[in-house]
Amino acid sequence: MNDISAKEKLERQQLNQFIALYPDFPKGKIVRNESPDFIVKTSRKSAIGIEITRLMPHYFLSEQQHMQIGLPKFERLKSATLIDLILMKEAKLPLYFANHLKQVWLLIVIVPSPSGRKIILPSNMSDWQIKSKFDKIFLLNAEKNHLECLIC
Repeated sequence: MNDISAKEKLERQQLNQFIALYPDFPKGKIVRNESPDFIVKTSRKSAIGIEITRLMPHYFLSEQQHMQIGLPKFERLKSATLIDLILMKEAKLPLYFANHLKQVWLLIVIVPSPSGRKIILPSNMSDWQIKSKFDKIFLLNAEKNHLECLIC
């Protein structure tokens, strides 16, 4: 299997997990796309774009160095990290809207690093003031099967 099809398969699995966890997911035909990753055609004249991006812990040390100096196997998510990721994806919004979409949603999927480091969510995350040009932003912890709506 080549990298492109492996990536597409993973994104489809993540979308399916999102659909299962989000009760208000719109009904419609889901079409694989590139920018954004999926388009949900809700009617003849209405569609929602869904862009999927991954959030992985920063890892600057090798696994061996990590274990030798006893660093924790987790990294607490910081609002600045999340905002930087959102801003990076917002730069592509004109490209997404070129598909004549009514809305564009961002699905951020938390994944562990290759060294096994994980991101943990802070308890005060609901207090974060996140603003974006995306219509909705979701944070999916795929490993824990947990979905947070950051902008709904």
